[in-house]
Amino acid sequence: MNLTQFEIMVSLAEERKFTEAAEAIGITQAAASHALSKMEDELGVKLFERHRSGAVVTEVGTVVLDHAREILAHVEAIRQAAVSARNLGTSKLRIGVVPTAPSRLLTGIVGDFERRYPDTNIALFEGDEGNLREWLETQVIDVALFSSFSPPTGDNHMILAQTTLKIILAEGQHLGTQASISIDQLQDEPLIILKTGSETFQSKIATAGHIPLQVRYEISNINTILSMVRDGLGISIMPEMVIGEQRDGLHIIDLTPSFALYIGLMAASGDTPLQFVRMFMTNAQQWAKQHGFLSLD
Repeated sequence: MNLTQFEIMVSLAEERKFTEAAEAIGITQAAASHALSKMEDELGVKLFERHRSGAVVTEVGTVVLDHAREILAHVEAIRQAAVSARNLGTSKLRIGVVPTAPSRLLTGIVGDFERRYPDTNIALFEGDEGNLREWLETQVIDVALFSSFSPPTGDNHMILAQTTLKIILAEGQHLGTQASISIDQLQDEPLIILKTGSETFQSKIATAGHIPLQVRYEISNINTILSMVRDGLGISIMPEMVIGEQRDGLHIIDLTPSFALYIGLMAASGDTPLQFVRMFMTNAQQWAKQHGFLSLD
């Protein structure tokens, strides 16, 4: 195995199409397909199921994908250590993000900061909550874009947005005629859950409702989940802010009781964040307020 194969795997999990995944990392579609097939042959397992609608990560592929992301994150940290040793002086900001990060919020705060500080080199690392906390502690990343059911406190946290959990159904699903769905109605429904780390949506809801939930799939890619729901493979629970505009073939319904989810930035605990990190966090919160993600009060 090599780093290119890991990059292909991560890119394909995000893009779902070999052509787009290959373009994202600067290689041909044929090269990407061949490299992934070679990796699967070497491991003796299927990492992706290939469908006309796109590639879907298998159960074992999800495990390998987590390791691939962590390996790439550590490789980037090694490169940055080398840059620092050579005293190149380029401003580098390493941001960790969870899959529940709203794409418009993420691209907005990153794009705005790059426009204000064009010499900044920003690198993004995607992982679950456990990954992000570990990367902060080991200085693989400088700041993390996280989600939490509890409002964060402390100098190293900054809230950017608040959203609520919604139920996502395929058109024609038997619960789709209701204005809202209660927790107890989910007990026998096959769920497709967004993999987020230690504080998963299903555990929060199951605890609140005192019922077991039937989790059929746990997927780390939002677009994959929406496609699977459209195809009738189950229903999903997801923050409204991350669903996006591609809602054709879907019903988005309130969950009762309502669950608030906070999205924000977190720097490493302990000392006050570095000035450059604090500057990014403050700028991000200002952008979030200006664009309606956060109340101006």
